[in-house]
Amino acid sequence: MEREVTKITMSVIKNRSVVGLGNIANGNFDSICHKLIEPIPELDKPLAEKLASLNIHTYWDILLHIPLRYEDLTQVSSIEASNIGSTALIEGEIISCQVIQKRTRQLQVVVSDKTAHITLIFLHFYPNYQTQYQIGKYIRAYGEVKALVPHSKTMFHPKIKSVNKDTSLEKNFSPIYPTTNGLVQAQIGKLVNQALL
Repeated sequence: MEREVTKITMSVIKNRSVVGLGNIANGNFDSICHKLIEPIPELDKPLAEKLASLNIHTYWDILLHIPLRYEDLTQVSSIEASNIGSTALIEGEIISCQVIQKRTRQLQVVVSDKTAHITLIFLHFYPNYQTQYQIGKYIRAYGEVKALVPHSKTMFHPKIKSVNKDTSLEKNFSPIYPTTNGLVQAQIGKLVNQALL
């Protein structure tokens, strides 16, 4: 049984390009197997309950929690080159930020990268978003590029990251895991990394 677990473990780890390959190279198969089948240690009760709702109790369970998809945050596209209907990572300067009253209130943030501009629309937002997205600030936005009117580009509720000239790009595609209310992607990713250390 242990030998079979070891074979499966190696297969899963080799197909999850994260970390922990040093342990395999050193031949620590037994310690890896025992670690994976033990309950995940030092979880607070709320986090343990959220993981349990996804049938995650051990590091082995977290390794089998396969991503739904991957996001490419490894390269920035110019706004001009970002095609309608595509998913893109853009970077630029905020040149406008205002709340617009239409059928529902929406926050519109206009970003320019000197090739073109794009409007980021938030239908659900907190009051501090207006101070967070100050004019002159540089951000990256990841989402689907849409066209609400001809010759314009829009993203609805994109993933946002504040940047400066020293902010690096991701080196690998970012996995997006099945989750539940109150459990964020960073928490799952951290557990995956712990499983393979």
